[in-house]
Amino acid sequence: MRQERLARASFEVRIGLADTRGAAWALARHGGGIAAPGESLAALEALPVAGLRLDQDTGIALQRLGLRTIGALAGAPRAPLARRFGPGLLKRLDQATGVQPEAIIPLADPPHYAARLTLPEPIGLTADVMLAALAVLAGTMTLLWTAGVRMLHQAQAASPFQRPPPFFAPLGAITLSIKFCTQCGARAAAADRFCRICGTSWRVAP
Repeated sequence: MRQERLARASFEVRIGLADTRGAAWALARHGGGIAAPGESLAALEALPVAGLRLDQDTGIALQRLGLRTIGALAGAPRAPLARRFGPGLLKRLDQATGVQPEAIIPLADPPHYAARLTLPEPIGLTADVMLAALAVLAGTMTLLWTAGVRMLHQAQAASPFQRPPPFFAPLGAITLSIKFCTQCGARAAAADRFCRICGTSWRVAP
């Protein structure tokens, strides 16, 4: 049902499932299907050699030799292949068929930047809400500036009906006229490095 819905949306979906990373990669990109445990070679025999994650030149050279499928490559003598193409070709074949293990390195989680302000009493006035928002924004900007992240800054237009295109600017070039403590929200002077209310140490962009 999901594949039919994706097809109606002009998305082509193929699923490859196998006990090796190389076999699953080949199945997902060259036909789809499920390889039984320990039967990766049988599931890959009819697939093109491009399913072994080879570079384009190696794939073309194998096709010129008549080795167009993974099954044909697996049945060819290994010594001549190693002499002509190096160990990388047979390594990819062995990884796909499970003869040689392949390490899987998971992707690292993207960094998360957030600032939180806890107030002792509820606020409801627009001015108070804006001051609290500025305090949270200052804390977030400090985190991004410390991490060396660039931010998207929208310039102010001369007319409310004119919206200039956004531009990227170094975070250190964007400052607030008012500074607040990121912990208690107290207003601070420009030269302060410690909050005068809660004593929190905080950094600001120069």
